[in-house]
Amino acid sequence: MRASSITHGATAVAVALFCGIGAGSSPAAAAEATRPVHLRFEGVIGDLPFQCGRSYEGIGTARSTLSSPFLRA
Repeated sequence: MRASSITHGATAVAVALFCGIGAGSSPAAAAEATRPVHLRFEGVIGDLPFQCGRSYEGIGTARSTLSSPFLRA
């Protein structure tokens, strides 16, 4: 499993717990309790900041090269 998958999964769990998803509240009560949430994140490959269009070598156990024109969260 990739570190980014673990990070995204941990973030999803944290958001779900913070928002009370699955807490047994009704949809109406959940709608009344909603509020805007701002998540800040930084794209990194190892210790390097992600840059669109840049290639990163030696990624994963296969030591692959990774390049992407954009970053999606």
